[in-house]
Amino acid sequence: MTMVNPYADAPVPPRSYLLPDGRRLLVRRIDADDLTLERAFLSRLDAEGRAYRFLGLIKGTDENVARELTAVEPEREVSLIALIGDEGAETEVGVARYRAYGAGDSADCAVTVDPAWRRGGIGGRLLQRLVEVAQERGVRRLFAADGVHGAVAHRFAERYGFRCCADPDDPAAAIFERDLA
Repeated sequence: MTMVNPYADAPVPPRSYLLPDGRRLLVRRIDADDLTLERAFLSRLDAEGRAYRFLGLIKGTDENVARELTAVEPEREVSLIALIGDEGAETEVGVARYRAYGAGDSADCAVTVDPAWRRGGIGGRLLQRLVEVAQERGVRRLFAADGVHGAVAHRFAERYGFRCCADPDDPAAAIFERDLA
């Protein structure tokens, strides 16, 4: 039985962060008006970034995919966009997303950062904000799948409180999970 998340319509206030290089990062909920930003972001992703952006499913990056990624199902999903620059001249530099399952207390998640902007604190800010929003909405467990050889992603996940365990269905994959309760 699919449950409707009672927190689905709760606002996700934008947050502004000061990055180590002095730039301001704005993190807010993604919406359909972000189609152009999302399309440009997708075009800059490398293979690893595309894998994270699509929660492990490799897809092409055409207009329909960008439209799908900006049309979030609020009952099940939260998708956050990270922007650098002034309003009207912003660049999407990262995105974080979760999709809840069942009663809505467990969700898979992904964080993706533009290759040119990695290692600048953006991924951590996105993940921290995603965890906050998930907790506010009653998600009790976040998880993500990755290949067993993804050392950088593994260290990132572990730095933010995720523990690694073997995927019982795929020896080439690892599951990262974090209890939020």
